Amino acid sequence: QFRGAGVAGTAGNTANLTNNGTVAINECSNSGSPLWAGVVAVPGSNSSANLTNNGKVVYNGDVLNGLKIGGVVAMCSSKAVSDCENTKPVSVTATDLTGTLTMGGVIADCDASGTVTGLKNIADLTTNVGNTAYIGGVVGDSDKGKTTYSKVENNGNIVYNIGEKEATKLVLAGICAFSYDGNTYSECKNTGKISVTAAKAGTGY
Repeated sequence: QFRGAGVAGTAGNTANLTNNGTVAINECSNSGSPLWAGVVAVPGSNSSANLTNNGKVVYNGDVLNGLKIGGVVAMCSSKAVSDCENTKPVSVTATDLTGTLTMGGVIADCDASGTVTGLKNIADLTTNVGNTAYIGGVVGDSDKGKTTYSKVENNGNIVYNIGEKEATKLVLAGICAFSYDGNTYSECKNTGKISVTAAKAGTGY
């Protein structure tokens, strides 16, 4: 499985990490469900705190088995997550993507079983990828554990330009796109706009 990030692809307990450079891959054809992020692609299972991304996160290329891309973290199963922020745009451009696009301003796929607090995204998320997509201003997908979210904020816009493609399942949200029934939310705020441009109707908007 391909993992890429500004600081580390995989790390143990992660704290006080900052990325200030662009994290980009161009003209890539990948069949291994890549994980792509601004700071750490996959942090450790105990805690993640004070992670900041100040660089653009860009993925340009074809993906044959899904993609998880986050402004700060791609896939997180830490028991506790706190005070993480993304300040730069996250974008995906592809001519062909099979599987699922999971995209988050801070975390793409969050499987935390405890408390997630103090997450903030202030940058835009942009993609043209069709098929199945979960895109959240802060978190793309949170469907594994009973996660408690508090003081989570998104100020970035989500821009989805499908063009001639047909999306079979498209879930977009200012905070968390796909959320497990057992998750709880408090003191969450979204000011970002969500826009979808499509040349033809899909089957699962």
